[in-house]
Amino acid sequence: MATAYELDISDTTILENLIHEHHSLFKIAYPEQNFTPKMHFLVHVPSQIRRFGPPRSVWCLRYEAKHSYFKQLIGHNFVNIGKTLAFRHRLQLFSQLLGDPQQPGNSKKVSVRWR
Repeated sequence: MATAYELDISDTTILENLIHEHHSLFKIAYPEQNFTPKMHFLVHVPSQIRRFGPPRSVWCLRYEAKHSYFKQLIGHNFVNIGKTLAFRHRLQLFSQLLGDPQQPGNSKKVSVRWR
């Protein structure tokens, strides 16, 4: 459903039933637990699909992938984190742009100064 170009109204009805069943089973399995906000937001997904169409254009997987790249860069360095991330991201983009210097035919050189 998340990558579909078209969905029928019947698909959203099925989704509503599945969400309702999930919530009912959750309450049976964990009677002391409250619903999390994320679980509540599921209730609104079918109506959002009816209003705006398939969620294909609103997924955030690429943004999550980019965010995980920056989380890896941070490590334990918290000194001027914005500058560090921008600089290291720029270096990574340059290396992709220029290619691997160890490969034959990639003799381009560039110098980058830390300001």
